[in-house]
Amino acid sequence: MEAFQPQSETTHRPLKPGEIRIVTLLPGKLDDPIHCTLEHVKLSDLTPGSTAAYQAVSYVWGDPTQTRPITLDKTTYPVTVNLYSALNYLRETGTPTQLWIDSLCINQQDVSERNAQVGQMRAIFASAARVSVWLGDYGPHPKSDWHLGFQYMIARADWMAKPPRTPAEQHRFNTLQVRHARGSKIMSGLLARPWFTRAWVVQEVAVRHWRNDDEKVKLMVGHLTVPWFAMDQAFGRLLYNRAALPDGTLSDSYGAPNGLCSIAKAWKYKHQLTLLAGEAKYVGFGEQLAMYLSRFTQFGATDQRDRIYSLLGMLVGNETVPDSLAPDYSKSVSDVFHEYTAWMLREGGCIDVLSLSSGPSTEGGPSWVPNFVGRRGVFYRNLEETSPAKLLDDDKLLEIEALPLTVVSAAGPRCSIRAELSRRTADECRRYLSNCEDFLVVSAEASAEELYNVLMTEPGADAPAHRVVLSQPYGSYIADEFDEYSLFTCENGVVDFCRSTSVAPQAGDMVCLLRGSTHRYLLRPVGETEQWTLVGTAYMDAEFSRAWHKNAQQKEEDEMRESYAALWREGAESGSVIQVVIR
Repeated sequence: MEAFQPQSETTHRPLKPGEIRIVTLLPGKLDDPIHCTLEHVKLSDLTPGSTAAYQAVSYVWGDPTQTRPITLDKTTYPVTVNLYSALNYLRETGTPTQLWIDSLCINQQDVSERNAQVGQMRAIFASAARVSVWLGDYGPHPKSDWHLGFQYMIARADWMAKPPRTPAEQHRFNTLQVRHARGSKIMSGLLARPWFTRAWVVQEVAVRHWRNDDEKVKLMVGHLTVPWFAMDQAFGRLLYNRAALPDGTLSDSYGAPNGLCSIAKAWKYKHQLTLLAGEAKYVGFGEQLAMYLSRFTQFGATDQRDRIYSLLGMLVGNETVPDSLAPDYSKSVSDVFHEYTAWMLREGGCIDVLSLSSGPSTEGGPSWVPNFVGRRGVFYRNLEETSPAKLLDDDKLLEIEALPLTVVSAAGPRCSIRAELSRRTADECRRYLSNCEDFLVVSAEASAEELYNVLMTEPGADAPAHRVVLSQPYGSYIADEFDEYSLFTCENGVVDFCRSTSVAPQAGDMVCLLRGSTHRYLLRPVGETEQWTLVGTAYMDAEFSRAWHKNAQQKEEDEMRESYAALWREGAESGSVIQVVIR
C-alpha cells in the first residue's frame, strides 16, 4: 500500500466488516473534468459474473507530490498525475465504469482500515471481472505506432505458440516483422516502464488463475489493450535469451532480470503450488515467502513494509500467517522486517533469506535482518532437515554453525560506475577495472586473472573466458551487476566482491558458509564479545552451489545436497566447524 495520504474525512465513511468501496467513474470525453462516486459493497457479494462486477486497476502511483484534482462524491480530491491519466483513458463516453483503485477506495489516513484492506487485496483482485494494468499513455509515440506494436506482439505470441513450419509461413511472418518495424521498436521501451518493477503488481496479476484467467488481465497503453498472455508469450522467452535478439531491440543487459520475466515466473510458481495443494502436498509459508522475496529485491515500494505485505496474497497452502504478523502499518519498517525474518528462519529454516540484502539493517536492527533490496537473489530450500538457526535474547541474536573458508586480507575499491555521470559507462567501467588491477598489483595477494574470472565473463555458454570487449552494453552490465559493491582479496588468493552497498569488507573479516545456506558470508568479529556482525554475502557462491547453477538443467537437487553434506562432514571431521552468534 503506497504512502500517499490525501484528506479523506469528507469522502470516506467508515467501512463495516467485510465491506470494500467501489468507485464509479462517470462517463465523459477525454480531458473532460473527472467525476467519481464511492459506494460500499460486501466483498462476498462480488464475483466476476455479478451485476456489480468491477475492474481492479493495477498501476504505479507515481510522485505523490505531483497531483491533479478530480471530483469524488462532489468533493475536490487530489490524485497523482499517473492515476489522473489512467482515469482519463479508463472512462467510457456513454456509460459509468465501476473500478477498484486503492488510493480512492481505501482511506489512506486510517491505519486500521489500511491494515484490514491490505488483508483483502488478494480477494479484491481475484473477484474482479478483470484486472486492468495501466502502463501509461502513448508518450512521444503516436497511437498508430502503439497499435502496430500491439499487433506485432499478438502475432509474435502466435508465432511463439506455433512457429512457422513452411517457407510460406516464414515469409508471412517476415513480412509482418517488416510491416510492424516501428511498432516492434517501441515495445522494448514498454518493458522499461515503472509498472514492471513495482512490488504490489506481482500479487495484483498473479492471484488470477494461470490458465483460465490470464486473458482477463489486460495491459493498457492509452486506449489500447493487449492480454497478458500475448505479452508473456511474445517476449517472455526472448528476454531469457539474448542470442535470440540479433537486433538488440529488446535487451542489451546481458541477462539482467526483467520485471516481466520475474512476474511471469512467480505466477507460474504460484500455479504449481496451487496444483500441489490440490494433492495435499504443501510448501511452508515461510519458504514460499522467502522465495518470492528473493525474486523481487529489485522491485520498488514507496512504503518499505510493502516489500513483504504485497506478497502475502501469493501464499498457497494449508497454513496461515500468524496473527502477530498480519499487515500493521503502525509498526516500523525495522520491526516488520525483523519479525518476518525471525519467522522465516524459525518456521522454514530459510537460511538463504539472510543473503537478501545489499544495505544496512533498517533503523539499527540486527545485522542479520535483511532489507530485501538489491540485485535479485538466489534462494534454495533449507539444505537441512530442520532449521539450523537458533534465535536468542528475544530474537535479537542469531546462533548458527559456520564453516570458515578464508579471511579477508585487503579491501579494494568500491565500484562506482554510475556515480560518474559525466563519463560514458564503458569509459568509467574501464577506469574502474584499471584501479582494480592496480590494487591487486599492490596487494600482491591475487592476480588480475582472478578478477576477470569473477567480473568479466560474459554470461552464456559460448562466452569468451576473459576480457570481453568493453562495449557500452557490457559496461552497463558491469555497472548493473557490481555498482556499489567492494572488491576484496583473501589470504588464500581468492578475489571477490561483497554484496553490500553500505558496509565495505575489511581485513580480518571471516568468509564462511552458514549451516543450511548455499551462499558464502562475510562475518566481522565484534571486539572481545565472541559475537559477530553480518557484513554481506560474497558475489561468487560456494563451489557446490556454482556447479548447481551451471548445470541446473542436468543435475538433480539431491546431488547438490550430497555435495553440501560432504563438505560439512569434512569440516566436522577436521574440527573446522564453529558456533557463531550474530547480532
